[in-house]
Amino acid sequence: MDDLAAFVGMPVEQAVLAATEQGWKVDVGAHMVKPCRPSSSPNQGASSEDQLYKLTEFVSFLEN
Repeated sequence: MDDLAAFVGMPVEQAVLAATEQGWKVDVGAHMVKPCRPSSSPNQGASSEDQLYKLTEFVSFLEN
């Protein structure tokens, strides 16, 4: 918890509250905050190669 508070520049209580609002798990006994992965959005399904291909096509379109 102390590391999280230092990282985000907040008091410990406020950092823990912000973490719980984001759905993170807080273990008060161990003084640990466990982040959870955000739910996947539709764009996260595309691979980086697909994104790179689309970007290349768009840049090519703009250059021509």
